[in-house]
Amino acid sequence: MNEPSAKLNEKSRSELPIEQQANFEGSWTNLMLERMRDPLIKKQVADIIFRVEESMRGEPIRNIEGVGKIVGTFQDSTPPEGMYTPRTREEIEKELNDDIEQVAISTPVTFDRICESTILFKQPAGREIVSVSDQQFRENRQTDGDRGITEAHEKGHLLRNYEFVGSREKGWYKKRQMKAGLDDLWDKTFDLEAIDWHDSYGRNGKKFQKSEDKWKRVIAGYLRSPMECAERMAQLKNYFGMAGGNAFTKEHLRYAKEHYVKDTGFDNQMTEFFQSITHEKEDAFIELINSAGI
Repeated sequence: MNEPSAKLNEKSRSELPIEQQANFEGSWTNLMLERMRDPLIKKQVADIIFRVEESMRGEPIRNIEGVGKIVGTFQDSTPPEGMYTPRTREEIEKELNDDIEQVAISTPVTFDRICESTILFKQPAGREIVSVSDQQFRENRQTDGDRGITEAHEKGHLLRNYEFVGSREKGWYKKRQMKAGLDDLWDKTFDLEAIDWHDSYGRNGKKFQKSEDKWKRVIAGYLRSPMECAERMAQLKNYFGMAGGNAFTKEHLRYAKEHYVKDTGFDNQMTEFFQSITHEKEDAFIELINSAGI
């Protein structure tokens, strides 16, 4: 009788002890894209984008000089150039599929030491740009692992563009209210007052030449961003090598709180992010990370 193949006896990564799941060494970008192609994850992303689009229905569009096109009601003397019509569900799904394949085939990079990794949201057909020289989260030279985290993070922004409406190809419109359409999901998940801001400033703020109060305002605003929180959730799924059908649990969260920053050596406000997920917020966090197309 033939011996069973070793492959049949291998456990999937999700069946391993959590400490063995951690520190995934493959491509975080390929892993993220694999999840984005999963029908359930893709549906979750499309659900949220559709919800965001509908929240802007009938809102005024203004083209603000130096800022770009903004959708939403606010006090401004610039006359509106029209009212926003949301994309249909079919348009969202088609454009999401197209964008997934677009970011899979190429990665725009910059060697400019001043330019940070970012997304060109202001221009039609804008793409992610990954800076290979950006050292803002590390004292020494950026490593290949850092670049892998950054690449997956920026590509994720392009696909989970929860703070914009409209299509990438024709040009996005920035929402006036960052969490419009998503307030009930994000507000119950994070407690920014639980962050040790004095410690945060001591570790990072002085490097950016800001006062402690200014540092708190800047980073708190940053962590209120659904897009930024979504990509930090994606970083956690990548850290554990998670495929589309894998559920993120409290055990994963508690292990990551203790080990993620130490293991990766790359702290893009992950310390503050973890602090904002208090014991009281854990259930809401687990619900969100498993339902927000991460």
